[in-house]
Amino acid sequence: MSNFLPVNEATTQGPEFLDKVDRRETDWLGRTFGWWFKLTMPPGPEKGASFVKREADRRARILSVIGLFYFTFLLLVLVPSFFATRAALYSNLFSYGMIICALVANRLGKVKTGSIILVLLIESGLILSITAANPLDVADIPLYDIFIIGELIAVSLLPMQGVFIIAILNSAFIVGDLLYQPHSLALAMVLQKQLIVVIARPVCIQLIVAAVLSLWVNSTVKANERANRAEMVATVEHALAEQHAIAEKEKQELETSIQQLVQAHVDATNGQINARIPYPSSKVLWPLVGVFNSLWSRLQHSQYNERALQQLKEAISSYSATLHQAAAVPQSPLVLQRSGTDLDALILAVKKLHESSLKMGISQRKWDSREG
Repeated sequence: MSNFLPVNEATTQGPEFLDKVDRRETDWLGRTFGWWFKLTMPPGPEKGASFVKREADRRARILSVIGLFYFTFLLLVLVPSFFATRAALYSNLFSYGMIICALVANRLGKVKTGSIILVLLIESGLILSITAANPLDVADIPLYDIFIIGELIAVSLLPMQGVFIIAILNSAFIVGDLLYQPHSLALAMVLQKQLIVVIARPVCIQLIVAAVLSLWVNSTVKANERANRAEMVATVEHALAEQHAIAEKEKQELETSIQQLVQAHVDATNGQINARIPYPSSKVLWPLVGVFNSLWSRLQHSQYNERALQQLKEAISSYSATLHQAAAVPQSPLVLQRSGTDLDALILAVKKLHESSLKMGISQRKWDSREG
């Protein structure tokens, strides 16, 4: 598949295309017999079910449709059977019971059991229609050909070996019926001259039809298996393409997030520290961003303490120079400016102490001048 279509196109459109084909094949049946399917079929397989489940659903659908047609046929012959023999009425009622049992088994998910019941019912009906001709006449010989109906039903509902079993049983009944059922005078004369030819014709038809049907079913099953494998490959490729797209998106998000972290580190190296690093789109890096934010907070606190310490050192140097000048000229007032550091309280106390000492010195000089 990937040899004919680009990988992205094939993986993107493959499952959707197959789903559309399946819907087109089943929509008309659902619209026509949807109400009947709800009564006589188990719930359909979920989306993406295996080939075996879908094949079982197909057989259940065919059994349901055939059962509807056969049930309708029995309804049509029900009224005439009241005016026929009692055996015909009982046979009709027995057929009703059998078809209901087959549909109930199909509803319960026993598709093979329901199929066997339906095939046996149809075969028994064909046998009764032939044995009802008493005596058997030359005109009744073509009735053996209707056993093909049983083979068609069997090949549609049962495994491929079932059609050969039905063909062998039909052939055995044809031979036994021709040999032991009462014959008309005309048929007895024909059988005396051409017994092998009369037997060979319907038997060969049964065997040839069984062989052709088996070949047709075998090719159909293989085609379905190939389609199923192609669908599985398309589904897997589609899933791999989605995973690849998700991985590429996560890779791009991871690269972008790493670039954001690297840029934040460069800004921090240049002294531009944000309050917090924003969480990137890649959730894989969120724990790392949490650690970075914690380190960022500590770094900001450290820088704040470093600036405060630098201001304190500058204030100490400035105040030390001022105090040295005040010591050289004791009578001059002490001029001190606030530095905005914790040293301001100490400087204010020193200033008050200096002012008080100046006042005491002035008072002492005035006192000395009076005494003198």
